Amino acid sequence: MPLRTGAAAQSFLRFCDTNWPSGADYGNPGTLDLVKLYLPSLEACITACAEYNVNWESNLAKGVRIGGGLCRGVSIVKTGEFLASLLVLLWLFN
Repeated sequence: MPLRTGAAAQSFLRFCDTNWPSGADYGNPGTLDLVKLYLPSLEACITACAEYNVNWESNLAKGVRIGGGLCRGVSIVKTGEFLASLLVLLWLFN
């Protein structure tokens, strides 16, 4: 899925057992949590990240800047209350 017409498709790498929590308190001052979603799979999470980027670029081209920038990755959290859920908690982050 390209960011804009004629652009190259977005690509994502998978890093297992990796999370980049946002904020300086976690050693990631340039990372911002963009949105929290509940989706059924990692593939759905990656698609959501790519779709977010397409919409971000489209809004930016119209002079509308809403949100925290491009989605650069996703983190799936499977702890606590979410273990009982069939859906996974997902954080899109920049």
